[in-house]
Amino acid sequence: MSASFSPSAFSGKEMPTISGMTRIYKKFRVRKCVIDVLVTVTFNSSSSLLVSHRVKHVDASDLTLVSAITGQNICFSNIENNDNALNTINGISWPISEPGTDVSIVFGIRPSILAQEVVRKRPRGCDVTSSIKVNIRISLFGAEL
Repeated sequence: MSASFSPSAFSGKEMPTISGMTRIYKKFRVRKCVIDVLVTVTFNSSSSLLVSHRVKHVDASDLTLVSAITGQNICFSNIENNDNALNTINGISWPISEPGTDVSIVFGIRPSILAQEVVRKRPRGCDVTSSIKVNIRISLFGAEL
């Protein structure tokens, strides 16, 4: 799943979100979830050139799991707020998934991703961040039933 954002998307109270869907092809229960994050930041240089930097994000600490639905089952209805959602992703209640079941996941992107990627990777001579593209690959692992 991926989405592009302008820096202003991170200035309000609500986090920008990225959503994705996949289909389960074999009956299994999720036991482990691995998340890879790739961030591409595009800067405007003083000479009006666009300069892009692509960085593999070292962890998913700037993501908040907002929604996880398997079929018609909400997978983490016991979480009271989004602050601890991602920390409990491997402990949430994943149901046994039948073949053909759709899985929908939504992540919120915290503004701290700007500090992680934009500030540290800003090229010399670039003043303004033009866009931030976030790609998330999520892999669900578990025993086939």
